[in-house]
Amino acid sequence: MDQPTQALHPPPTLPRQDRLRTAETSLADFAQIFTLAGVGHPLNEALNALCRLIERWMPGALCSILLLEDGRRLRHGGNVSLPLEYIQSIDGTEIGLETGSCGAAAFQKRRIVVSDIETHPYWAAYRHLALRFGLAACWSTPLLQDDGSVPGTFAVYYREKREPIAAELALIDQVAAATRLLLELHRTETELRQSQRMLQALLDNIPICIFWKDRESRYLGANRRFLDNIRLKHMEELLGKTDFDLPGDPVNAPRYRADDQEVIHSGQAKLDFEEPGQSADGANFWFQTSKAPLIDENGCITGVLGVYTDITRQKQTEAALRDSELKLRLLFEEMREGVALVRQGRITFANPYMAYLLDLDDAYQLIGHDLLDFMTPESRMAAQQDLTQRLAHPADARSLLELAFKRSDGGLRWLEVSSRTVELSGQIHELGIYRDVTERKRSEDQIRRLAYHDPLTGLPNRMLLLDRLGRALATAARANLKVVLLFLDLDFFKQVNDTLGHTVGDICLRSLAQRLLGAIRQEDTLARLGGDEFLILLPNAHSGQDATRVAEHILHMLTRPMSVMGHEVHLSISIGISVFPDDGHDGETLIHAADMAMYQAKKMGRSRYRFHGR
Repeated sequence: MDQPTQALHPPPTLPRQDRLRTAETSLADFAQIFTLAGVGHPLNEALNALCRLIERWMPGALCSILLLEDGRRLRHGGNVSLPLEYIQSIDGTEIGLETGSCGAAAFQKRRIVVSDIETHPYWAAYRHLALRFGLAACWSTPLLQDDGSVPGTFAVYYREKREPIAAELALIDQVAAATRLLLELHRTETELRQSQRMLQALLDNIPICIFWKDRESRYLGANRRFLDNIRLKHMEELLGKTDFDLPGDPVNAPRYRADDQEVIHSGQAKLDFEEPGQSADGANFWFQTSKAPLIDENGCITGVLGVYTDITRQKQTEAALRDSELKLRLLFEEMREGVALVRQGRITFANPYMAYLLDLDDAYQLIGHDLLDFMTPESRMAAQQDLTQRLAHPADARSLLELAFKRSDGGLRWLEVSSRTVELSGQIHELGIYRDVTERKRSEDQIRRLAYHDPLTGLPNRMLLLDRLGRALATAARANLKVVLLFLDLDFFKQVNDTLGHTVGDICLRSLAQRLLGAIRQEDTLARLGGDEFLILLPNAHSGQDATRVAEHILHMLTRPMSVMGHEVHLSISIGISVFPDDGHDGETLIHAADMAMYQAKKMGRSRYRFHGR
């Protein structure tokens, strides 16, 4: 990459403006070469090569590329001609209006042209340094991204004071665009490094050749193994050619092109098919090929990506292996349990049923994702704790958990997860078998709910109330607080059932339950003991006034009649109140005290409340 092609060199005999125009024309070729050669290339070498090329186009220029670190400081990126001491001195410069052309350009996000460093205010902090090394002018262009961020600057220095001409500014803009492309490619490569490592691990164990072509089946690139397989030493011998142009295999070239075009026009991958081939020296071989369409960011098919493995010498062995892999693949695909391999928190393998369990169309959608992201927060914490324990005791590194996973419709899917740590190729993986137990959990929840809730109103029953009451009493005893119980019994409710029927009566009870819920706090508990008896638990009460407030609110609320199935139903209620610790120290005693107070309220005329012992 450090050596530009001949086509990129403007003729030295041309006038400056014509040389610049020629350079602009060549920049398109440079961008194409840069796209092919820049991926995977060390960033500083690529930036240095870019500076070297531009200095050839702009005689007398000294180019520099600085990269912005943490949005504040400029760091050395690329340079070939500026003195090393100067580069080291400005490395780490914080952007601002008095930190040179580059610092000001990055700060203001616009081009800064300084034709005279000696007098310009932007160079106040670094003027003497620049003059010391004979630098007289500096034009700096920020590398503005589409989102407005500035990853760095491109600068052109001169040893004489001067202004740029229009052609020079146009060229600098093109160079800045090429530099932004390189930085974007470098960022993308970094983000993809993890998946590339997984692919590389596969390539280390399986002989595979990789190539990619345009829509006309012209080669755009290939890996080293592909070049070796077809007896080519340099990438330039392959680029732009078709299979018809390559030596040694004219017989099979039509088949290769037909496969390419089938994939390109159908938009569907063609996987794992065997084809004969012929090397440049005339030797026949067999290879196994897969081809898939290349799709750009707009969803357009731009070509075809192909991989193949030379299976000539191992055909029998590989045939047996493929048979075993097919059986295993069919097993994974047909089994009604999810299977997933996880390494360093990321999914490396999943079967189709695993994708189904997580509401995805394809198992490949899971590759590279964190399985924890699909869980509820509680299940995520449980899974993390389980993994920590297993890693701490690898000799017994197995577990069985029930975890909740989020569905796309907002619901939950409960999975029973059998996990163990395994070592594959010297690396620790988590192997998980996932079984759907949602229906079982739903049944268990239903059974649990029936055990602790009233079937008519859905309110907590006596069992759940006693549990919450016990916990409230323990808390109140420690904090020196009061706990209040209100025992509620409807007055003459039997008449409603006898005259209007039990259906109307049941509706009245359900409506009453909803009204009562509106009269209490979220932390309070309303329970139905049975029949027309209800109990309200007020934990963390400070005085009996809390009970008085609730009781009076309930009595007032029941002054409004209920409209049920065309009937206007008037209900009244008698309320008995007990207070911990005044009326007892355990749940049953307090309930009995509230019950006795309720009967006292009925004796006093009903539709009223009464405290126990008062």
